[in-house]
Amino acid sequence: MTTTDPAAIQPEDLLRHAGALRALAHRLVENRDDAESLVQETLVRALEHRPRAGHGLAAWLGQVLQNEARQERRAAERRAANEARAAQPNESPAAADVAAQLATQRRLLEAVESLEPIYRDVVFMRWFEDLPPRKIAARLGVPTNTVKTRLERAHARLRARLESVYRDRHESWATALAAIALPARSKSLPLLLTAGAVMNLKFLVPAVAGITALGMLAFWSDGGAADSNPIPDAGPTAPATARMGEPETHPEHDPIREHVPLDTSDVAAGIRDDAIGPRIRGRVFDAAGTPQAGIDLQFVPQVPSPGDRRVLATSDANGHFEMAKPSGSGMVFTASENWTTLLAGEPGPDTSVIVVVASARRTAGLVVDARTDQPVGDATVTVRMPEGFRARFPQPLDNTADQTWTATTNADGRFTSEGIPAIAGCRVTAEHDGYLDTSRVMGLEERELRFELVPADEVTSIAGVVLDAAGETVANARVALGRQPTRTDAQGGFELVVEGPSPDRLTAVALGWQPKVIERTSQPATEWPDWIEVRLTDTPESIRGRVLRADGRPHDSAEVWVHDPTYFAQQGTLALSAEREMHTTQELWQRVTTDDHGEFSIPGLLAREYEVRAVDLRTLEQVHVRGVRAGGAGIELRFSADGVLPRLEGRIVDSRGQPVPEVDVQLTAHGFIYGAGQPGAMNYVCPARGPQATSDSNGVFEFENVTRRAYQLGFGFSSERVLTGGFTFVDGLAVSPIEVVVQLRCRVRVDVSGSDLEAATKVRFVDARDEPVAFERATAKRTYIEKSTYLSGGKSEFLTLPDTACEAVFELDGIERGRRPVRPDPNSTVIVRP
Repeated sequence: MTTTDPAAIQPEDLLRHAGALRALAHRLVENRDDAESLVQETLVRALEHRPRAGHGLAAWLGQVLQNEARQERRAAERRAANEARAAQPNESPAAADVAAQLATQRRLLEAVESLEPIYRDVVFMRWFEDLPPRKIAARLGVPTNTVKTRLERAHARLRARLESVYRDRHESWATALAAIALPARSKSLPLLLTAGAVMNLKFLVPAVAGITALGMLAFWSDGGAADSNPIPDAGPTAPATARMGEPETHPEHDPIREHVPLDTSDVAAGIRDDAIGPRIRGRVFDAAGTPQAGIDLQFVPQVPSPGDRRVLATSDANGHFEMAKPSGSGMVFTASENWTTLLAGEPGPDTSVIVVVASARRTAGLVVDARTDQPVGDATVTVRMPEGFRARFPQPLDNTADQTWTATTNADGRFTSEGIPAIAGCRVTAEHDGYLDTSRVMGLEERELRFELVPADEVTSIAGVVLDAAGETVANARVALGRQPTRTDAQGGFELVVEGPSPDRLTAVALGWQPKVIERTSQPATEWPDWIEVRLTDTPESIRGRVLRADGRPHDSAEVWVHDPTYFAQQGTLALSAEREMHTTQELWQRVTTDDHGEFSIPGLLAREYEVRAVDLRTLEQVHVRGVRAGGAGIELRFSADGVLPRLEGRIVDSRGQPVPEVDVQLTAHGFIYGAGQPGAMNYVCPARGPQATSDSNGVFEFENVTRRAYQLGFGFSSERVLTGGFTFVDGLAVSPIEVVVQLRCRVRVDVSGSDLEAATKVRFVDARDEPVAFERATAKRTYIEKSTYLSGGKSEFLTLPDTACEAVFELDGIERGRRPVRPDPNSTVIVRP
């Protein structure tokens, strides 16, 4: 918060929000007097301060009240703890216990003193001065990650030394350290004097407890004996999107920082040095594709658990490395202090992996309002790798994941980062609600960035709270102004910023409640109030009924759904339906299954008419009824007596008419298209999946007793050889036999470097009819279906094309510059040359 003129917020503005603040306060504290005190304190603080630019008053008041409640709760807890300690009788441990604990403490301090200075200093400041890593980093003038890495290595060295000392004494170092980490036994121990440094025990106990939390202590059995195989620390996780760091100022330092060799004496938890098991083998390259030596690597599990450890290795002179492979999935990142990961490697079936790194650098910047030159707080700054970066490498990179780096500006509009890559061509984007995004390519030598955000011409900002029929706040409700949605917070509050003309409709919907729609008066035009209270009053309806087979018997396994849900907002390209928000599931296609009596109940519906459909998953036959009103009498759906074809035979061939064997054929019915007809939304086809078959050596497959209603039936294919394939009947009854043409997978890479096409920035592919050909571009996180891709120096990354592709079309700035023939081969990788 920023101190401002108290007149900036008028008392009458605050009084409008007092009711909602009281409702929130009563949810946070039980005592009515305490709740009223919280409200009064919040209003007083609001008269002394105001929210930062871009923050709505209502949402800001709610946050101030929550902070006040949190501080009061902590103060009460401290008072209770002090009173409890005062009431406890004094305890004096036996003299022998005191002597033993003093000896243990002395050995621990001696072990700390034996560390190299760069490790000893961070241990002392972390555990004896109780400084967090970011403050240690500021004091030493190094990045926070450097401090964390030095702490980890210091802990490993301390553990090794303590194991050696206690092994000679035939004692358990873990048990000895655990004794001094127990608060009840350590409170009465005296001050320690060692190596000329006086250290109060209140600093020593956190040090031991901290080392324990970081994996220095073993887990011991009920009998008190230390486990011979202690579980070390999991280490820091490295998510696919790495944070750029907190927006704080650090002293300047050399971007190529000190590189300390990594201690790899320990490997994964549960894997001994002499263990025989799966290994990860890989190679490290820099951004230019040059193998890199001396790079420390770590395996980060996808789902970290307390027993995990980082698996560490260091690349050799040719960039090669090898490490033990832990159980479970994960990615390999660099663990070196002065390097950052560009492409993280995911071990494939053969456990091989590629990791691409770049030297890390410090970059800071400022984000301001373009009109007023005032700082913009809470703006997001994102750095992404250069377009076409993967095309630089001659190796397939299907099992690597791109990294991005983000930071958030502080109240002064500033941000800083210690870990973005020092490579040319990175694109950096600054964005904030109510402003137009700004993006540009960052220069290699730029260390101080400045972004001027242009305010949107028209911005509507409203806030409010969602309540249920009893007046209780509703968390996680979906609120949409027009088609732009948000969710309420834990106290039912919401805030929406809409660029452009202000919509006239606000909709709120939550689990267990029907939507509430508030419409703004358009004639004459009115403005939305700053604070809106939305009260949900109606509970969802349902449709009940039963499904019968053709002979009139109950169908005990049919799937039933409403085919025309109510769309009210859009999240990106995903259309949001009210039924999805009211129901207990978050699946796009919500259906229920009939019971033994053929009965069903579809919950979470509005009080309106629906089209209800049912499908038999054995035959994929469908039946539907329109005009069914939710909440009305039960309905009946009955399958037709002539709806099943006894035998359906087909044959799978490629584009040249050759049979394709060993293709898994999934019979499907296009049961539901989510988002159909919604402007700007992506249609998600949700098929009902029926029986399966596999094509034989002649490409032939066969199904029995399937629906003969052609418009409902389709095929899905699964095979390492098949790229895309599908067949849907157009009209009439299904016929047998049928022929299905599939597209075979072919690996292709473009390399026209050194030719007149080298300057082209994009390439696309067409078939014999000059129609665009879709292809796959794979990463470790997902596979993209695209119709064009970026080039770098006339080269593309490895792509998967269908065998129907005939030509590569090269473009520069959207203008075609030339073509080259393509002859895809499903049995080998093809390079498109000049």
